[in-house]
Amino acid sequence: MLRFSLFCFSLLTACTAQQEAPPHKEKVIDYDAETSQPDDSTDTSTSTTTHPLLSQSLNDTPLESMLWSAGEVEILLNENTLSGSLQYREWWDDTPNEPSCTATLLLTGNRSDEACDSLFPENDWCYTFELDIDTQEGECIYPSEDTSFTISSPEIVAFVAYSSSHTSDDGSTLSEHFAIGYHSDQGHSYITPNNGWDATTSNLNFTVGEIGQHYPNLYQECGQWSDLTASELWITNDAIEDVLVCGNEEVADLWNLTLEAGDRITASIDTQIDGVELRLGLISPEGCLLGDVWPAAPCSSGHEDCPSLTYQTQIAGNYQLFVTSDWCGDASSISYAIDAQRL
Repeated sequence: MLRFSLFCFSLLTACTAQQEAPPHKEKVIDYDAETSQPDDSTDTSTSTTTHPLLSQSLNDTPLESMLWSAGEVEILLNENTLSGSLQYREWWDDTPNEPSCTATLLLTGNRSDEACDSLFPENDWCYTFELDIDTQEGECIYPSEDTSFTISSPEIVAFVAYSSSHTSDDGSTLSEHFAIGYHSDQGHSYITPNNGWDATTSNLNFTVGEIGQHYPNLYQECGQWSDLTASELWITNDAIEDVLVCGNEEVADLWNLTLEAGDRITASIDTQIDGVELRLGLISPEGCLLGDVWPAAPCSSGHEDCPSLTYQTQIAGNYQLFVTSDWCGDASSISYAIDAQRL
């Protein structure tokens, strides 16, 4: 993997993608209110717990996946124009040797020294460029402006520039400074490839990436999010008890509930463990995130806060609640009780 220096970056919004979650195995947990630990002797086959609204569909499934992107760039510089190509690829973190998409992107541009005045006041030359898709195999998302530039965000200005001597933001002098990146109203980002280019030639060859971005597995972000936080905990005798695993990878439990249009519901999580934080989210029948809430209601133990939400449905269908951890502390797992009721 080519290593490069990332001088600065801006967080620009990228589209989201939904990836099918991996297979799972449901389990039964014996929830002990005093110790808040699962009983190791409990059968771990299929849950027999029933609830008027809730049924579990996924258990300890990865909440997010990482989508990576990278590419090899070839650029030919002429006196006033630029041309070239970007051999682009994307892959998910669990299949690094199996790209989910590949594409050939064509670069065209023009010399525009003034475009870099704010970034490289001492630039020897600067070209701005755009990209067009020539060929594509698979479904590309183009999540990062750092690897697909104007394909990812048409509103940005992509550039490639060179300065024989450049003063950086910290006052140090950089020699033979070459950069490729973009800038916009929200900021700018550029990288300085450390090999594969030569300031004395008009042919440039280098790699961009590898850049990784998180994407949710269980829902899409459709712009329907709202604050569903409730300050009251609703836990009844119908509550289901389960355990969420803690580890390096953030996981979630997924619970189904079938509702009618106009139903007003509550959903709450209760835990007896000190020093942990659970998060509760609601997903629409179309798979869109309607909201996720952090602890704001007193837990039944009285010494911690637990997440609780209220929502009135707009359409009928199968809604889903997900439970994930924001902070596990030293715990390897978190025992919790979940409940949902119509008001």
